[in-house]
Amino acid sequence: DAALLETIRRPLQLLLAWDGRLEADSVAATLFDAWLVQAARLGLEQPDRALIRKGEVLSAGKQKLLLEALSRAAAELRQKHGTFEVPWGKLRRVARGAHSFPVAGGAAGGISTLRAVGFGPENPAGERAAASGQSTTTLVVFKKSGAESYSALPWGNSDDPASPHFADQAEKLLSRKALKPTWFEKKQLLPHVVSQKTLEM
Repeated sequence: DAALLETIRRPLQLLLAWDGRLEADSVAATLFDAWLVQAARLGLEQPDRALIRKGEVLSAGKQKLLLEALSRAAAELRQKHGTFEVPWGKLRRVARGAHSFPVAGGAAGGISTLRAVGFGPENPAGERAAASGQSTTTLVVFKKSGAESYSALPWGNSDDPASPHFADQAEKLLSRKALKPTWFEKKQLLPHVVSQKTLEM
């Protein structure tokens, strides 16, 4: 179908050039996710979520349905956002209070990554905020000289919306796929203390 092929020429080019990573700036990741959703609506979703199994020879009927699903995915993205080239991080966010930042990775529409972030329902702008996943991602490196530890919280250390630490780790770490050193000793911690409170019994 020449008309169908014309609607998916550019979307197909994006998918074929995609590295398969759910990076915040990836437009192909968003398109692929939307494609999986449309394929499921057309009855192509398998029990194990594998639309195409390794070594499978696709029937002409299945090929056409996959192309139709891609066309519908591009059309729906264009209708909602004015373009089908929407960065993953524009629609997948880490948010707390009035703060919102793009995030990479995650699990949605049959896609998943290691230690995936799960997203909540879509808001009117089409965004989904991180709602589940690791509470404190931590990496520990054991060395002869001692252990080194790096971590990140999904949002920040403080529950006070007025605090600069309410969502600082969401902005500076999680949204940038970064970790910070974990401090265990007073000599590491004290230079960074901004306030102290002593409890007496």
